[in-house]
Amino acid sequence: MFLKQKAKASDKDKYFARYGLKPIPKREKEDFVMPSINEEFVPIVEDFVKVMKENFEEEDLQNLYHNLKKLKIKYIKENLKSPTRDEGSYSASKNTIYVKKSVFEDVLYHELLHMASTRIYKGFAYEGFYVANNSYIGRSLNEGYTDLLCERLFNKKVTYSYESLVALALEEIIGEKNMKKYYINYNLYGLINELSNYCDIKNIEYFISYTDLLTTRYISRKHVEYKNKLIIGMRENIVKILIESFVNKNKDKESFLYDYREYLLFLNCLVSDKEDNSYRLLDKMIDENMFDLSNSDVKVKSIK
Repeated sequence: MFLKQKAKASDKDKYFARYGLKPIPKREKEDFVMPSINEEFVPIVEDFVKVMKENFEEEDLQNLYHNLKKLKIKYIKENLKSPTRDEGSYSASKNTIYVKKSVFEDVLYHELLHMASTRIYKGFAYEGFYVANNSYIGRSLNEGYTDLLCERLFNKKVTYSYESLVALALEEIIGEKNMKKYYINYNLYGLINELSNYCDIKNIEYFISYTDLLTTRYISRKHVEYKNKLIIGMRENIVKILIESFVNKNKDKESFLYDYREYLLFLNCLVSDKEDNSYRLLDKMIDENMFDLSNSDVKVKSIK
């Protein structure tokens, strides 16, 4: 009689388990019902639902309909002596959006996207590309892609400039259709699983950790350390991981060299609308010789 040996968990499985990343079942079919909210919010919510229906499959909007039914929208109580920096936020546990009255027409769309892509499941909060339990992962990518969608779908300004650039560069690899589907179905697990076809899971871990850390530093330090060597190093490695993933996905195509150069040009042109260009993906031009393309399995150099 032979004893069955327990399969050894892969690095990817361990990573998924550490952060509670797993497939989440979809919602049951529901209909759109306007929530009981102040009349001034109704036109924006109606417009939001209309545009979402035009840009997403109906099966991907069931979570939106579910959350909308009992959604609350409240104004932030501003203390003039100690004003809050947040213009808006969404509480998953309370299913409530909080916005400043002075800017609600702009901010509400961003928060509605958070609401549409958030689900609490078995004690974990899954919000687009963000997962919150005992650990927090994907905040930067989630805010960046939320802003990117908000700009595309509703013509609203981007607040998370650097994060949006990273999200856009990643979307060039994953594809807009798949990226949108992973986002609206709170499926960071699926996004990472797909990305792992082109990039080592350890580098994906670096990619998400670095972007999250950079977002935290930008917000808490008010950008004063943007030129810090540690931050520059993280930004360089984020770009290297993006390029590694792009190369490994596309290297067998006949058009690879053309596509590769186009992607590098795309990365070099990703600049926010700030006059000082302080939110470039990298300060320097991205070198075409960053990789030895003769290798069968392209790996980035010196990821630390």
